[in-house]
Amino acid sequence: MADTLKLVPGVGVADGAVQAALPPAPAVLVCTPSLSGTPCIEYQVSLMETITRCLQMGIVVDAAFVRGDCFIGKARNNLIMQARNRRAENIFFIDDDEGWNSDAFIRMLLDPHEIVAGAVRRRWTRLPSTTATSSPTP
Repeated sequence: MADTLKLVPGVGVADGAVQAALPPAPAVLVCTPSLSGTPCIEYQVSLMETITRCLQMGIVVDAAFVRGDCFIGKARNNLIMQARNRRAENIFFIDDDEGWNSDAFIRMLLDPHEIVAGAVRRRWTRLPSTTATSSPTP
């Protein structure tokens, strides 16, 4: 009986009642591939704020990670399998080097469309040039 829970009599349960102790299926699973296995602090703060805000609304949010896989497609396939196994109703793919606004996350979650995407800032490999293109006038 490893996956059953014996309930305490007197809390609306008859003596000896046994019920399956499966965790609730998350309404939302935040899926994150992470080569390093160490999400940035902005990611961690955003995830905590989002989980807290969603729980206040009665929405169960959980996170799934794939660490150390340099093949992003394979890592995302693994995350999809985790979401299916956990019976997640909604999936958010968020990279481990991004933070987000929990209000925007909730707006996307509540959007009636079947597929919703958010824009992410462009990553700069180098800063744009700040050199003036015109010469100063004498």
